Amino acid sequence: MSNLQNIRDPATQAIITEKILKKLEKLDKISENFDRITVALERIATVLESDVHINIDHAHIDQIDHNHVEGKIHTKEDNW
Repeated sequence: MSNLQNIRDPATQAIITEKILKKLEKLDKISENFDRITVALERIATVLESDVHINIDHAHIDQIDHNHVEGKIHTKEDNW
């Protein structure tokens, strides 16, 4: 019964309400992010479905974590 009385305490209710509001604000931000991602993915899908030719003129690699190459690297033509 003491837990029930603590919940009915106005100070406890204020703390609980504040925590709930903070969680709701976080959910709103997450929802906004999902909305932006959804719109971006829909735009990408529209372009890809339109049979467009994509030409990439320049690309930049910021970091390579794995530099091991397996197999044979062809640097010149093989003589048969």
